[in-house]
Amino acid sequence: MDSRLRGNDNIVINNMKFVYPNLTFPTRNNRPFFYANFVATLDGKVQVLQNTQKYWPLGSETDYATLVDLRTYADALVHGKTTALAHPTIESINKPEFKQARKKRGKPETLPYMIVSNHPGKELVKKYRNAPQKPVVVTGNTSSWSGIDHDRIFSKKDAITTPPRRIRSSMTKELQNVADVIPCGEKSVDLNKLSLWLFTQGYKHVLIEGGPHLFGAFLKENLIDELFLTIAPKIIGNEAGKTLTLVEGKLFNPNSVKKWQLISVKNFGNEIFLRYHIHQ
Repeated sequence: MDSRLRGNDNIVINNMKFVYPNLTFPTRNNRPFFYANFVATLDGKVQVLQNTQKYWPLGSETDYATLVDLRTYADALVHGKTTALAHPTIESINKPEFKQARKKRGKPETLPYMIVSNHPGKELVKKYRNAPQKPVVVTGNTSSWSGIDHDRIFSKKDAITTPPRRIRSSMTKELQNVADVIPCGEKSVDLNKLSLWLFTQGYKHVLIEGGPHLFGAFLKENLIDELFLTIAPKIIGNEAGKTLTLVEGKLFNPNSVKKWQLISVKNFGNEIFLRYHIHQ
């Protein structure tokens, strides 16, 4: 989870310091262009798991403004379940100032918000029961989601034109009342199928914000194109199991280590803002 996302999520669009004004992204001909955004300390930490609020925020107001600004370029925003539960993203992206900022970018005012989880549950139902916007919940374990035409969902020709039919269990029925549920994968979420679905929906540029496990999963499938990384001038230190780094849950083999090409370096105050393109 990106530690900038915790706590009060107020947006002050008019006073933003634009680190990346007038960004442009390329488009791909077979899937969306995926870009990620994180903040990390000098010793590579993106989150402290205990007493998280006391360490928050890792970045400055400029870093937070950059997070908000990068969202204005996106055709869809993707979070993991833990990140989604941790903060009021839907409330944030439905603020009038944010919608106006997207409009100025030539984007639809409403930013589609997607949550990737192999085990969505009642926590999501509770969180989004009265939300101003329905999230899209992308889940694996499709054998438990009976009554849904998976082939139709992932057809390039048709994609999704109506929400999937209701399913049997009470929990999943509750979830479908507050979210559009997309089954995607037999045991866990198939990110390549998700990429195809996003592409068929016309989403050309998709922002991944966390957490580190989701980012690692996208990297493993070679689906990340660019990374925006803020280096916060802090050293947190570490004890076993108490912090997270940029990528969790994945250790790449020596021949598949992800290498990057530096696009730009900017400094604002004591922070450094890095933009990288992955080296294929």
